Amino acid sequence: MGCRAGVSNGQDQRTIATGHRTVASASYVTGTHNVKFGIDRSFGWARVYTERQADLIQSYQNNRPTSVTVFSTPGARDVYVNYDLGYYAQDSWTMKRLTLNMGLRVDNFRSMYEESANPPGRFVPGRFFPERRNIPNWNNDLAPRLSGAYDLFGNGQTALKASWSKYYERLTGGFGNTYAPRVQ
Repeated sequence: MGCRAGVSNGQDQRTIATGHRTVASASYVTGTHNVKFGIDRSFGWARVYTERQADLIQSYQNNRPTSVTVFSTPGARDVYVNYDLGYYAQDSWTMKRLTLNMGLRVDNFRSMYEESANPPGRFVPGRFFPERRNIPNWNNDLAPRLSGAYDLFGNGQTALKASWSKYYERLTGGFGNTYAPRVQ
């Protein structure tokens, strides 16, 4: 029979974040076309602070110490999303019983982490991490979309539909955080 106990297993991690988002679109409608243009932009920062009481975890088995895990806390990291920007154009074109939807979205993303200094901990000295930009810097990723619907009987109740699209996952400061200096 074993158990895991320790001086502290208490990690305190706080995240302070702010994000800003701007979305705009405009449409132009004619008899057979519905054209839409738009933009979607977000940016912001996240600061993550990590502390751990006593900076270690002691493990026991049968009331005997078996190992200790030491952490390099306290630590902080500052991640900033410079931009997560997408702009698009799409057209819905109706020809009798067939409706085609065609569109193209262009995605761009850039983030960074700011320079930071972590104070000394129980087992580590103070540490300094320089700023690192362009983690990553992706521009002009094309995401086309195409779909169609055909009204089988002309009464608007039964339709045959097909579509094909490419999408990029929305990214946040968490992506840049992957490359930020870590507290281990």
